[in-house]
Amino acid sequence: GDTWVDESASTDIDISSGNGPQGIAVMTGIDNEDKLYVGTREGLYEVDTAPSTWTFRLIFPMSDHNDNCRRMGVMHDGALWFAQGVDDDTPPIVYRMFVSNGARTIERVPNDFSLGDGVTSDALGPIRRMISADGMVYASAGGGAASRNARIWCHNGKGWHSVRRHGTADQ
Repeated sequence: GDTWVDESASTDIDISSGNGPQGIAVMTGIDNEDKLYVGTREGLYEVDTAPSTWTFRLIFPMSDHNDNCRRMGVMHDGALWFAQGVDDDTPPIVYRMFVSNGARTIERVPNDFSLGDGVTSDALGPIRRMISADGMVYASAGGGAASRNARIWCHNGKGWHSVRRHGTADQ
């Protein structure tokens, strides 16, 4: 209920984006200081809030999509998990970013939807939300077209497993 006031114009940053922020998280950067990570339509940005004038840079460019990095988060393994936006006819693509010993590593999660045999056509579509619980990552995905079912998926560290499928397409 409080009105926030900008204490210093020097901390303002302007990340140009065609759809605004899709996700935001705090995680340690390669200098072992906390960084603000902002996901946009264009990709993943790292914001350094330590200097009096904040700085930012695009660290993982992505093809423009309104579902890029939607509701990304730091999960139980200490990695930042974020999804590539896809249309309703494409398997989801999920990445994770680890930072250790002054190095950043971004990789697709093990046995991602888009690797190997993929998923059935009714399970196609973008990731809508990801959360971490009990050492696993849960994601809701799909359901954006008449021939698609929304699903809850669980990643156990080795691959994605279907937990629940909505019985009605486009829901």
